[in-house]
Amino acid sequence: MYTENSWSVGDPVAIGKLQRLEAAVAAASAAPMVVLGGDSSAVVSATSLPSGATFAACHRGTRLITVAAAHAEATDCRLEGMVYSAGGGTVTVGLYNLTDSPNGSPLATITSGTNDVGSWQVSSTFVWPAAGKVLGIKVTVSGSSVEGAAWMLAIVRGD
Repeated sequence: MYTENSWSVGDPVAIGKLQRLEAAVAAASAAPMVVLGGDSSAVVSATSLPSGATFAACHRGTRLITVAAAHAEATDCRLEGMVYSAGGGTVTVGLYNLTDSPNGSPLATITSGTNDVGSWQVSSTFVWPAAGKVLGIKVTVSGSSVEGAAWMLAIVRGD
């Protein structure tokens, strides 16, 4: 389904746990799951989309993935994960095709509630992109006094 590029800066213990979780889910089910990670302590306060197609533009603790040619079937998927917000606004987490449109429209988004202490959010379905595309997570907030974070992010089969 994908090839792992690397992880951005994050907690190595949490990353190890996520990798073990991903392996356990893959072994127990036919449903694909790609753990993207995240970091609950990586507070974001940017109101505009971070520009670029590298780790520097992506949420701390997440990883970039490259869609593999052998698994580029048109499968419906969803973005899922924990999102928190503080300061009277919302936090938006987007999954971006960094190859074709790193600063454009996301493939999928999840959004926190207002002053959400952390809740599980699930996106609408999106079609798994074509082979060779690099995917990454970017996070923004709705106002200058708002901050938030995202973690336990994953792509799962949408059905």
